[in-house]
Amino acid sequence: MKTLKFKDFKAKWILEGIKTSTMRLFDNKDLQEGDELELVNSDSGEVFTKAIIVEVIYKKLEEIDDVDLD
Repeated sequence: MKTLKFKDFKAKWILEGIKTSTMRLFDNKDLQEGDELELVNSDSGEVFTKAIIVEVIYKKLEEIDDVDLD
């Protein structure tokens, strides 16, 4: 199963439903819609939940705007 790592404060946001998306640069995991993931707290090394990718959007750096960053 593929994994994504998140800092402790972002893991809390995910569990609270505040954070529902992420951006990855230079990621070679070949993440695709439908992939099942284990989400790992990078501070503790523990899996804190599982997720399924529902959408993947590819953008070039120059295409990222403030809406994407929110």
